[in-house]
Parts: sequence; C-alpha cells; structure tokens
Amino acid sequence: MKYQNEFSFQSQTLKHFSFQGALNFGAHFHEDYEIVYVVAGEYEFTVDGRTETANPGDFCMVFPNKVHSCRTKGRVRIWFADFSPDLIGTFTHDMRGKKGATFRFSGRSTTAELLLRRYLSEFSECNEDQFLYGGRIDCKYDAQALLYSICSEFARQVEIVPDATPSSLLISRVAEYIQKHFREDISLTRMAADLNYDRFYLSHLFNQVFQMNFRQYVNSCRIAHAKQLMMETNASITGIAGECGYQSIRTFNNAFFALSGVSPSAYRSQAVNPPLWPVNVSNPVFIHNAK
Repeated sequence: MKYQNEFSFQSQTLKHFSFQGALNFGAHFHEDYEIVYVVAGEYEFTVDGRTETANPGDFCMVFPNKVHSCRTKGRVRIWFADFSPDLIGTFTHDMRGKKGATFRFSGRSTTAELLLRRYLSEFSECNEDQFLYGGRIDCKYDAQALLYSICSEFARQVEIVPDATPSSLLISRVAEYIQKHFREDISLTRMAADLNYDRFYLSHLFNQVFQMNFRQYVNSCRIAHAKQLMMETNASITGIAGECGYQSIRTFNNAFFALSGVSPSAYRSQAVNPPLWPVNVSNPVFIHNAK
C-alpha cells in the first residue's frame, strides 16, 4: 500500500481525468479527497476494508487519509478527480471527525450529474487503458459548484457517523506527521517517541496495514513531492532532491527510479501529467485532452 500525494497541489484549482479499460489500483491513501463517477461498467471500490460495487451513475467519495483501492470487473469508463480539502472548506469542517457509513451514492437525475456532464463532454473517446487528462478547472467557483453539488448528494443520501476508531485515528496521525516531517532526517524511533507509541507497534503497523516499511513509506512521500515540484517549478533536480530530504543526488536518483521506473530527468521531460496511483494495466497511456 502506498501513500500517494501528487495531486495535493493545495490550490483553488481542480484536476480531473477520464479513463476507460480495466484497472487494479493498489491500496494507497493521500491527504486529498478523491471522487469517482462511473460512466459505464462495474467499479469495485474498497475503503478502510469495506468493499462496494459502483454501477453506472454512481459516485464514490473517499475522505482524506483513508486507505482505499479498486479493481474493475471487466472494462469500465470512469471520471475521477483528486483535490485539496481547502477547495471545499465548509464541507471539510463539517465532516471533521466524521465519515459516511458508505462511500457510494447515486448521481442519477441530480444537479451534480448535470454539472458533471459539462466536463464529461470535453473528453473524446479514449483508447483502451488510456487516461485522458482534462486539465485544471482554474475558476474556483466552477470547481466549487461541481464539488459542493456532489457533497450535497453525499450528505443527503449517506448516513454520517463518527469516525473515531483507533486504527483510523492512528493512520491519520501517522500520515499528518510524515507529511509534516518527510523533508527532514526522520526515523521510526523519532516518530514513535513524538506520537507516544511503541516503536515495534508502529513497525508492525507499517508492515501489516501499509504493506511497506517506514523507510519505503517516507521515500514514496518524498518522490511524490519531487514529481510535483518537477511539474510545477523550474527548480534544478539537485535542488529538488535536497528540498525532498535527500542528502545526495545519487540516493535521490536511485529512489526515484525504483519507484517510478524512469530517471528524474526523463520524468521531467515527459509532456504528460499522469496520476501517481499504482495502476496494474499493461503499458497504460497518459495523454492531455486536446480540447
């Protein structure tokens, strides 16, 4: 399971994508919201161990720092977006310490579906296993109109319950801690002391729940941040390595290649802006919407 955060651009813009084909997203989490709308096919989604099947016309909403994964039953077509909690600040505030009893709800014949059609119509037909990048919705009011309409249907259709399970709270604390300190020379021992948890308990948590060790987790955060800096700034790769907590460019290059399959310079030279999630498809293609 991986921590993925490339879409955490912390701005008043919204990035959105369309995909058709077959997918198998491994378990991961990030500090952004994730919304998926199923256009065609069946989309099996798992959030915090609960699995549901979304059908055409259904939305799925994942709150920040929730472990989630998905797999498709054959070919699907979906629209999805990841975005900063700041973009829907009122909803984020109202949902603090809460969650939905389910994460799936219907969008059929709703204002949310009507507003979404505008963006679905911008996507031309993709080839199989191809992500189509819809670009940024730069007008925050357009983005908020769409997102708050989806939030409204979530609040209307889904029972809101307290989110106070010990494991859920710990995952959130760990995610927040590492997001705050991953640029530093942090260690599992230091984090355990700062969070007042036993070091061996946290080590077991990483291996059992996160399916990776602490160092792998920190590296995934650092490389995700490095990718964001490469896409959004003109900083040198050496400077980015230092900004992400690496003491040597060789260590950074090795970690980047291990997680991405390409060198930092090759990644930066790509004229695409792909999602960071682990996608289990053969040679997936990421392209920008030409419209």
